[in-house]
Amino acid sequence: MPHLFFGTWLDIDLSSGQVEERDLPDELIGELIGGAAVMSKLMEDYSGECISLGTGPLTGTPCPGASAAFAGVRRGDGSTAYAPVMLNAGLELKLTGFDFILIHGRSERPVYIWMRDQVADIVNGSGLPAEDSWGVCSAIRKGQGDPRIQVISSSVGDCASLNFVSGWDGIGFGRSMSGMNLRGIAFRGMGELELSEPEDFLSKASELMSKEREKIGTREGVGSLLSPEAAARIRGIKRNRSCFSCPYPCMSYFATDDPAYERMLLMDQRSLAALAEMPGQDELIIEALMRLHRKGMCASDKIGETSGTIEDLVNEPVSKAAEEPQLNGLDNITKGVEPSDAISAGFILGICPRYLGVIGAEMEGYAELLSLGIGREISSEDIRKAAERLS
Repeated sequence: MPHLFFGTWLDIDLSSGQVEERDLPDELIGELIGGAAVMSKLMEDYSGECISLGTGPLTGTPCPGASAAFAGVRRGDGSTAYAPVMLNAGLELKLTGFDFILIHGRSERPVYIWMRDQVADIVNGSGLPAEDSWGVCSAIRKGQGDPRIQVISSSVGDCASLNFVSGWDGIGFGRSMSGMNLRGIAFRGMGELELSEPEDFLSKASELMSKEREKIGTREGVGSLLSPEAAARIRGIKRNRSCFSCPYPCMSYFATDDPAYERMLLMDQRSLAALAEMPGQDELIIEALMRLHRKGMCASDKIGETSGTIEDLVNEPVSKAAEEPQLNGLDNITKGVEPSDAISAGFILGICPRYLGVIGAEMEGYAELLSLGIGREISSEDIRKAAERLS
């Protein structure tokens, strides 16, 4: 088993209901390092339409921005796309004991996948709501008796939610889940990672974290990712927070009028930017976005083109619009951030693309850290070559 991984992946066939645990070849990690590069190989070998989840070698470690797991989609035309799954999901997914998950087929009835402690099951999801991704999360957590379970859920729209947070899925992962009759993917991690040189790894990670905090300065909250004009329209911020192991608190909590969900965590800078360009009451922007998110509609600059005012989004029924073209390649989840070699490398390592695109980072530091963790010399050039598979 390679360090920083558990050495297993799951092959889940929803059509037959079979869940098969397979060994992750050391040579695959040796060549592709991890993350979306390994996911692309697994989806390519399957050859049909499928989705996947996976982690990078640094996912869940205490280095700057190492919060990301990744969701992948392979469409009928062979095109692929990847989006980061943030908050604590990367850590929790990795510690289930499954490094990568390949999902294909279609269930005859609604189901969800439940992974924990190197056990995975396909569970009857007939009682889960079909048009409320937040309701799916609440129901699964209640049914399994653990409010800390991470849940990726689908609704009527194209975009999946993670727990009660949307805006990270610009690739149609939610649409693909719905097409499989897959209401949710739930997971809880209790495993432990092994490092080759744990003391040196932690020392280097602490050094990198200190340097990164100096670069971030006073920037915080989702408003720091918006224009001053757009940020001025977003009302009701209660506090800001970051994902696991990230020094940049780029998300914000907002109060809501819903007693079931008294606060809403927003990372969806793209939809906020679009809503801020629409006419209407500033006080209704969060309510409008909450309605869209629960229906799986988010992360689209077309929000402002498909409705007249913010009041319309609050008061009119929210129904699925025509399917929009989804991104190919790598979704950096942030408007204004351009593709880069560093972001591509992040999709290999398990580093947040928003963090790399907004704050920046030196790949040499991550390469040194990876070498200490995995037990062999890996250069920034090795990481770049692995990322070429995603171009």
